[in-house]
Amino acid sequence: AVEEDVIGHDVITCRYCSEALITGEYLDKNQIKKLIEGFGDSLVIAGSPQKMRIHIHTDTPWLLFVELGKLGNITAQKVDDMVMQNVIASATENNVALVTDSSCDLPQELIEKYRIHVVPLSIHFGETFYIDGVTMKPEQFNKMLDSAPVYPSTSQPAFKEFYNRFNYLATHYQSLISINISGKLSGTWQNSLNAARKVAAETGKRIDVVDSRRLTSGMGMILLRSAKALKDGMTHDELMEKIPEWIEKSKILVTTRTLKYMVKSGRLSSTKGVIGKLLNLKPVVVVTNEGTIKSFGKPFTLKQSMRLVMKEFEKILKDRRVWGYAMSHASNLKTAEWYAEKMEALTGKPPLFIQNASPALVANVGLGVVAINVLMD
Repeated sequence: AVEEDVIGHDVITCRYCSEALITGEYLDKNQIKKLIEGFGDSLVIAGSPQKMRIHIHTDTPWLLFVELGKLGNITAQKVDDMVMQNVIASATENNVALVTDSSCDLPQELIEKYRIHVVPLSIHFGETFYIDGVTMKPEQFNKMLDSAPVYPSTSQPAFKEFYNRFNYLATHYQSLISINISGKLSGTWQNSLNAARKVAAETGKRIDVVDSRRLTSGMGMILLRSAKALKDGMTHDELMEKIPEWIEKSKILVTTRTLKYMVKSGRLSSTKGVIGKLLNLKPVVVVTNEGTIKSFGKPFTLKQSMRLVMKEFEKILKDRRVWGYAMSHASNLKTAEWYAEKMEALTGKPPLFIQNASPALVANVGLGVVAINVLMD
């Protein structure tokens, strides 16, 4: 039998309209209600002990969904940012919408300041999944990485997710530009492109999709530079000419603490992983101009690894000016700040941001990783 409990509020006071479908053997509605009530308002719970559908308005979906995940498998979920929807609907100067995916590692305050629209990746822990950056934050993912019984994975946003977002934005903006993670590393760009073509054909709106050939805060800085340019009055055509130039001027180096996560994620064969562990390698990887990842060096210690990275940036920046730089890290703020200090001494500029890396990077490369991203002027 299906039962439904509704706890209503006349005034919406919370930001995120959140829905979840939880499955299990003995779901206790009273237990779920007790857990959820403190997270927000406009609560609806419907279902049976095997399947419960939940609706709630909350300011902290990332805290709510991690708690729900302890009660059963979250097999479906949806979260709408009602504040952003109101901002878009009421804005009078919506010319070009800037869209991306959640692997960009941009801080939330910059996303909101420049109205960048993020289509999130999914994070999977066995049968339960979370929405990257929305129902699970990077810090939470990092804490669960080693303790989870099943090693997590990430998956690209589906065609439908891009289609729905583009379709919605096309009703409020004159044109759209989507900048996505390297097509050589993920199918995200292809799904974005396919959805853009369909929505453009149906609406007549111009939608351009760019393969950033980058990831993490390297892509984030290209987005930030694009957002600032649009705010300063750059047109859609002018920006589409500039973005490829900025991509070519972007450099990303990544340092790692251990090879074990690359073996777990399948990015490295177990044979190579065993050899690497025996040698205690601390590999440095580089994102190539084509958007692939390759080994840049194989130091034996973290200090050697860090010196190698700085030596390379000193060489790159010898006769060039820097537009900006940023760091993404996975529970390794100390090393990220060390790089920031060295880079500020080298460039005379503070970092644009230091951010916890997206699970899209961490699931494949591991905890302790630090990505140093530089964008030349």
